[in-house]
Amino acid sequence: MKIPGDAVDPTLPKFVTEYATHETTFHGITTDPGDNYGIWDVTEVFPYYATMNRQPYAVRCYENTLGLLNGGSNVPFIWQAIDEPTEVNPPGYGGSKRKAWGLLDLWGDPKPVYGALKTLYPKIPVGSMVVTSPNQGSNITYAGAYSYHNRIVVGIANELSSAQINTVTLTNAPEDLRIVEALGFEPLYWGDTANGEPDIGQEVARALTLNTISSTSYWVEAELPGDSTLTIILTVKPDFNADGIVDIEDLSTMATDWLQGGSSADIAPAGGDGTIDSLDFGLLAKHWMY
Repeated sequence: MKIPGDAVDPTLPKFVTEYATHETTFHGITTDPGDNYGIWDVTEVFPYYATMNRQPYAVRCYENTLGLLNGGSNVPFIWQAIDEPTEVNPPGYGGSKRKAWGLLDLWGDPKPVYGALKTLYPKIPVGSMVVTSPNQGSNITYAGAYSYHNRIVVGIANELSSAQINTVTLTNAPEDLRIVEALGFEPLYWGDTANGEPDIGQEVARALTLNTISSTSYWVEAELPGDSTLTIILTVKPDFNADGIVDIEDLSTMATDWLQGGSSADIAPAGGDGTIDSLDFGLLAKHWMY
């Protein structure tokens, strides 16, 4: 992303106060942008099938979020929370109430873009650092990775209409890494442009396998359906609350289940041995306060 201020002084901080995408054509279908939304009155909004209600738009905004973070942005901030019927275009643009850039519609229902960003925004802790991102030029999907102590968040966006298989490789990562959760946001229903229906997306919990290359290198393979995103959250095994740091809260979890079985604190040896004992405590101590 090029920021005009760089031409004046590239050393100065830049503030991007809002972002999304102005793309209105996806897979050969063009829909109205948020500034030309249709006719609003007391009883109806028509046509309601605007670009912001499309699943591909949601994926592009997710992808742009990764791009901004990869470029060094501190905080992603997308405008606006909800469609606002009091926003009126200037007379030269029709003078009607047509703006609709919100994450939620007039009735407070989430658009696909809300669902996609919800799987990413809350997962990246404040203070995270950008992990060296791959060369995106040759990729058919876009990715980004961010770390906070032992917590690693990987985001992948597939804006193609066909499914794509992606392999994520992590090198120089923490030892004893595990996948906490993998959240996909995928299309559930495609709205009909003829009667103004919006698309509907859904959050999907994915089961992924983390494969070990060495003690600090891993790889994971995931297939993303067309027009979907995937957020993968990882941390070390003793980080039971997945906040990125092994501390007193994790020790308390282990102490509560001490000498018991069937607990998430059964982390050693690999796969667990049915009881919480000194082996598990040793793995926790290995990662203590980092």
